[in-house]
Amino acid sequence: MPTCLSFSHDGQFLVSGGFNRKISVFHTDNRIKEIEYKIKDVPLDIKYSFDDNYIISGGKDKLVTVYNTQTKSIAKIFKGHKGDVTSISASQKENIFVSGGKGGKVLMWDLDSDEPIKSYLGSKTEILSVGISPNNKYVVGGDKSGDLYIWELESTELVTKVEAHKGFIRDLLFSTDSRHIVTCGDDKNIRVWNAKTFELENAYRFHKKWIQTIAISPDNKYLLSGSHDGYVVLSELSTGRIIHKSEKQKNFVLSVDFSEKRNQIASTTLNAKRVNVWDVSGLNINHEDVAMMKNMSSKVYALPNIGLNALPSTTDKQIVQLHISSTSEIPIVSLSISNNSQNLFEYNEMEIEKSVTKTENGYSLQLDKSILLNDGLNKISVTIANASGLQIANFTPINYVKPMSRAVPVVATTTSVSAKPAAAPPSSTNSLYKWALVIGNEHYSQYQTEIESEADVLYASNDAKVFKEVAKKVIGIPEENIIYIENGTYIKMRRGLSKLSKVSAMLKNKMEIYVYYAGHGYPDEETKEPYLIPIDGNGTELEFEGISLKKVYSMLTQHNPKKVTIFIDACFSGGARQSGLVEARGFKVVPKKQQASKNLVVFTASSGKESSLPYKDKEHGLFTYYLTEKIRETNGDISYYELSEYLKEVVGIRSITVNNKPQTPQTNVSPEVGETWKTWRLNENSE
Repeated sequence: MPTCLSFSHDGQFLVSGGFNRKISVFHTDNRIKEIEYKIKDVPLDIKYSFDDNYIISGGKDKLVTVYNTQTKSIAKIFKGHKGDVTSISASQKENIFVSGGKGGKVLMWDLDSDEPIKSYLGSKTEILSVGISPNNKYVVGGDKSGDLYIWELESTELVTKVEAHKGFIRDLLFSTDSRHIVTCGDDKNIRVWNAKTFELENAYRFHKKWIQTIAISPDNKYLLSGSHDGYVVLSELSTGRIIHKSEKQKNFVLSVDFSEKRNQIASTTLNAKRVNVWDVSGLNINHEDVAMMKNMSSKVYALPNIGLNALPSTTDKQIVQLHISSTSEIPIVSLSISNNSQNLFEYNEMEIEKSVTKTENGYSLQLDKSILLNDGLNKISVTIANASGLQIANFTPINYVKPMSRAVPVVATTTSVSAKPAAAPPSSTNSLYKWALVIGNEHYSQYQTEIESEADVLYASNDAKVFKEVAKKVIGIPEENIIYIENGTYIKMRRGLSKLSKVSAMLKNKMEIYVYYAGHGYPDEETKEPYLIPIDGNGTELEFEGISLKKVYSMLTQHNPKKVTIFIDACFSGGARQSGLVEARGFKVVPKKQQASKNLVVFTASSGKESSLPYKDKEHGLFTYYLTEKIRETNGDISYYELSEYLKEVVGIRSITVNNKPQTPQTNVSPEVGETWKTWRLNENSE
């Protein structure tokens, strides 16, 4: 009955330990047992050394046991923990490794020493999981309190402590490029952290019970997770898209792993008599994903090459155009641009795919971006990553000198002249002040195992795409000012709102903000507060997985932008275009009307208990179809009042004729705006 397992780095062997206190090594080709040896008590974790010459285990005997696979004998037994040794992690560069356990200690060991060579302190409770970054820079530990500790490997100094989970952190590991730390725990969440800033980048919820174990594929594309709900889930690490969900196992899943060289994954469950090993070709996975997984390899690829256009050393123009090019043997997974160490733009693999083309030798990226310079010296840098790691390139520092305003002499005249309005600023400056966040959440079932495809929001992706085009071509928002999120997780949606808020803090009352959302909404059943539901939320724990409209309004208006316009094609009663996320509850809730504030106008697709319905013939949401058609038909030369009245009338009628159900759009206006909102227009210039 195995408790833990691990593949060798060359993929030839699989080691497992079990309740019988035996460690067994099997050949992955023929499943023949190659080695078996006994330890003093049940092993709780087991790992291969970086060169596969040693097997390191820790468990209930309070010991760390090292087995030499060449001599087929126990090489060392280390003592240092006062209780169970719960986790082991081996360096990918040399024969050092760390162990964690009861008492809060993380200890580092070296085969040449009988005592721990380093101790990492800080936790006051049991350490359940430990890791060493592949670049040998950090040691991390997760404890029973849900705290994640990050220490410098060499100095043992505590860099930071992060409140990562509510409850136990059951497992953690670094991506092979040292860019991310992935954690899981009793709160049923998998969290992805930036290993440079230690900020949360993504959070996924695939399981109904606590998550015991995780593994990352060698190319950092895939994530494997096992839970006490009895399921093994294979997903994309960068997006959270679920690729495969196993049949329900007979008991808790205790351990999972990827083979680096072979096309295999493995798992073990409580009280099982053997380890499960799957060839990904035999799983119900689409051909493209199988092909990608077959390319998983420990081969070392070069970092991306980066090319940058030349910039002047001094300029009096505040907007500068950047041209970035890059080539890579393997897919480019992220790109970021910063100025004076402050992040301006961050893109993941999906967000930059339009700028990347497949070539004979790999991949090529071409990206043009305009940015706003700060007063004085600007040091602009670009970071591009592939699975092998990060490459950083710096533009020539550019000094922005603000033009001096010239005094215009006043000339006395006896002739009466009619005053003409001042000319509008250049369109490029005008458009700089217009920003948009566009979100289309459609495929909820691809990100949550307990949700069927009927709960997806039909055509939400189409809706978001067409609104983005309208925003760009009619409203006049530059593409670089549009934050576009398709199938947005909680983290991505919060990050998009945060980015708008930060830009608003700089531009203040010059900024115009437009937000479009298509997806699920749901009200809190007690407070009736309406929430937007990210693609990884299901409406059951809104406090942790939803974003309240109150929070959205607050983030967008706190820096007093010129105006904020929000379009929401979602209902907040629990209904949906096809089937609600929580349809099984059998009732709908009348959501509380969230009061708009400051310069805010909100157009919503439906009222009260109504559902926001699809227009199947047009492959759009009914509200979005008529919204975008009217904006295009008038070229944006329509007042907000005219648009509001049009949507109420046309959508109200068409919902009866098309769907045989009522749907009444409504417009929510902040008291501060008064009646002035009625004359606002979508295509008017910013000032």
